[in-house]
Amino acid sequence: MPARPGDRLRSLSVSERNEAAITGVGDNGVGAATTGASGTGGEDVAAGATAVSGTTGQQSPVPPAEPADEGDLLVDAVLTATRALVGVAARSLAPLGEDVTLPQFRALVVLSTQGGQRLAELAQTLRVDPSTATRMCDRLVRKELVHRRRTSDDRRGVRISLAPAGRELVDQVTRRRRAEIGSILAKLDPDSCDAVLSAMEAFAKAAGEPMPDEWALGWATPTQPIADESD
Repeated sequence: MPARPGDRLRSLSVSERNEAAITGVGDNGVGAATTGASGTGGEDVAAGATAVSGTTGQQSPVPPAEPADEGDLLVDAVLTATRALVGVAARSLAPLGEDVTLPQFRALVVLSTQGGQRLAELAQTLRVDPSTATRMCDRLVRKELVHRRRTSDDRRGVRISLAPAGRELVDQVTRRRRAEIGSILAKLDPDSCDAVLSAMEAFAKAAGEPMPDEWALGWATPTQPIADESD
């Protein structure tokens, strides 16, 4: 009597039977796992397939995403607010065209709020390389927005100070910036304004940004007295 497909499967070991169920290969070399269900021995193959699917055939459920860390949420919030402020800064400089870039204006603001500085000090304040600060000041000198002169105590040292045209430019841009920021803050309720004030003051202090008596989000206060620039 010829051997039945089921007899052969019963003689297989568990691992061999599982393999047969996975590959779907029966006695005749065809898909026994699918076609053998209606023939003799199909129950054995189906049982093997079920055993395998219970261990390797099913994907493990995806674990739920962990809640966002509070620190990440805070960073995301600051980044979002920064994008808004950068947009305000760019729009305030738009009337100048390409005459003054945002980094150059930042240098003018530093000179406006902190007074004249040695070139090395200015580079450190702007957190740029001295060579970058030198090229920036070269452009600002050509535009007559800053003065550059040798220091009396060190002829190799260079001191940068704000020129009248530079001071006027800072005042104009800052007025535009303050006006737009003021319109944004006007949309907040008093409690939110107090919260923004406290948060921004704390953030500026942590970042090492100098705080004038009347702090402006526009990076400068036109009425703030300029430090003595004499050597």
